[in-house]
Amino acid sequence: MSAEAYAVQKDQYMSTGDARMVLYALNNLDIKPVIITEETPLSNDGKLFKKLPAICDFLDISHMSIAQWLVAKGITLDWSHPELERQMTTF
Repeated sequence: MSAEAYAVQKDQYMSTGDARMVLYALNNLDIKPVIITEETPLSNDGKLFKKLPAICDFLDISHMSIAQWLVAKGITLDWSHPELERQMTTF
């Protein structure tokens, strides 16, 4: 890849939400930010830049999935719905 093509790709990446979250985290390390992502470090679908977990690991930024964050915060979800439960008991 030429230097010009790389510069274009880099500029495009730097305007993404991923890059903005990483920059926010780096600028706010004092509050111990956590980036929430469903990406895995190895799922790099052919893109030039690594996925969020790999970048976070390299930069020592905490990251976790939504499910991990919910557990860490002690949040449980009840996936039942009263109307559906009532319909199920009438069968």
